[in-house]
Amino acid sequence: MAASGQRPLGDKKNIVVLGRTGNGKTSTIRTLLGDTEIKHTRSNGANNVLVYEGELGKEKVTLVECECIGDSVQDLNYPIETIVDSASDVFKPCENRIDAFVVVLKFGVRFTTQEQDAVRMVKCLFGDNVMRDFGVVVMTCGDNFDKEEEELSFDDWCGKQTGNIKALFEEINQRVVLVDNTLVRKHQINEVKNTKLIYIIEHFKDILSKLPNVYCENDFVKSESGRNELCGRENRLKLERQTREMLDKMDVDISRAVVQETFETLLKELSDYRDQYLSEDQDSDFIQQQLYAISLREKQITEKMASNVTTFKSFGLIVKTFFDKLLEN
Repeated sequence: MAASGQRPLGDKKNIVVLGRTGNGKTSTIRTLLGDTEIKHTRSNGANNVLVYEGELGKEKVTLVECECIGDSVQDLNYPIETIVDSASDVFKPCENRIDAFVVVLKFGVRFTTQEQDAVRMVKCLFGDNVMRDFGVVVMTCGDNFDKEEEELSFDDWCGKQTGNIKALFEEINQRVVLVDNTLVRKHQINEVKNTKLIYIIEHFKDILSKLPNVYCENDFVKSESGRNELCGRENRLKLERQTREMLDKMDVDISRAVVQETFETLLKELSDYRDQYLSEDQDSDFIQQQLYAISLREKQITEKMASNVTTFKSFGLIVKTFFDKLLEN
């Protein structure tokens, strides 16, 4: 994905704020705007997109928070189709251009698999290079950093990181801002806090000024394959969980089944499930795995049915022999 738009001089900036639920997206927006009481509006036709209008320092800015983008696979509370639609909806209040994508992380919390999944989701939705070209990381809980790292600057702390978080910082060319969201709490702003707040805002503005291009709708169109891949992957995971739950219940039902009619009902349930959910993309490895799991249950049922028939025949033969002997006597 190439950065397709030059940054207009003097225009209002549009910033999209993303991240896992609980990392402090809304508090970060209020800190950057210097107003804990600021209210949001909802973008027309997009219930999951919250729009904040204000000033970053003295520059007009629109900050857009999407409630459902940035959570990991394990966190998802929305259908994947809703998330993809929301990615498109963020353009509506941004006049079809976005100056930066801010991913909110929390200082003091490990960069876990869930956090990495959240960043990967942003890339799937907006393009592989969206973080490299337009990404900024904001780390909340800056007040905890001041307590824990008294002898280390934040820049030095960033430079000492290793592993996946180091790779992310390098990918975005160290565009990382530490934010203390306690600075704008109502009735608590004093001269020291105001100085810190001004520094955070000016640092953030300085980072934005070094991004030469803007993300345009053309970039979003080019990244469609990533969204299609994301939908396919999430739908496969959903189907896999659903199939596993069905098979677990089926295993219990098979173990309890005795009469022929019950076995026939179970076979029909497996057949109906296969026809309803596994009839597409029959050549894919994923579908073949699910079909194989179902075929094993069908075999198990068939064998148990045959075993029961043999048992009933043997029992019938024993009963017949018993009565034949009674008649002989």
